[in-house]
Amino acid sequence: MSRLRTLTGIVVLAAAGLLVPATAAVAATPLTATITCDGATGAVTTSASGNLLVPGTGTRPVAVEFQRLRGLRVTATAFSPLATMGQPFTVTTTATSSGDVAATGYTGAFDPATSLYYREAIRVTFKNASTGAYYTVREAICHHDQRTTAALTCDPAAGTVTRTCLDDRRQELPRVDDRIVSRPHRFGYSAAVGEVSRATVRSTGDFEDGAFAGALFKHDVVAGSAQVHRFGRDAAVGEAVFAPSSPDAAEDDGYVMAFVHNPDRGAADLVIIAAQDFTGEPVACVHLPARVPLGFHGSWVADE
Repeated sequence: MSRLRTLTGIVVLAAAGLLVPATAAVAATPLTATITCDGATGAVTTSASGNLLVPGTGTRPVAVEFQRLRGLRVTATAFSPLATMGQPFTVTTTATSSGDVAATGYTGAFDPATSLYYREAIRVTFKNASTGAYYTVREAICHHDQRTTAALTCDPAAGTVTRTCLDDRRQELPRVDDRIVSRPHRFGYSAAVGEVSRATVRSTGDFEDGAFAGALFKHDVVAGSAQVHRFGRDAAVGEAVFAPSSPDAAEDDGYVMAFVHNPDRGAADLVIIAAQDFTGEPVACVHLPARVPLGFHGSWVADE
């Protein structure tokens, strides 16, 4: 919607040239779009409601267009982007004389039992149903994420799989000591996930830098605890890689390395943390001359 400016008790909608009493604008219910991904049932529902801030006399017909912008479903065996909608799901409703409007959009479903991650984003466009005149647009996004917050224990003898919740904070890029991948382990590392929105998620499902946050997690799956190493303000950190102090060192005897975007330099730092002093100051920080894309995967390979 166009910007608002208050002039002697009157709010001016600059683009539309409409005048609305300032008290009415303040009291109006904000216009919002909503999409819900129910992790228990797998139901996807969409809706929109609020005040259009478009004055007039009497009621008027409003076309509310619900459009899927993008989406993603991740299972144990597949990574599947959701197709955009060819045509919007359109609902014609009636706005009150004060501009209030409400509409229920399309519904969908996903399987929460097999979906490790599900994301869907929508755009809702409001138009005059009689003239087609554009009013405004709102966007919303929903998530169902089980990728890094659970541990799966497979018992080949019993033929069972047990799921245990580790942490309810959003995380990505889980790693363990490469020497014990697919074997019993105690410690694991992951990167905190930041704001996920249209500005930080590409149409392909890839994440921009803003989707990452300035923190790494160290999980102790035996003790059921987690430690957090936080980096500077506005920093963004990628995948953590463990490097043992020697070839035969214990699982937690070594260093955790990660590329951290330094906003002050506009480039990346290679930050090295002592694994057994995870929340302490880094033992080394290598200032790189360029930025390294976050989400860049790597492994530690000793030179001997």
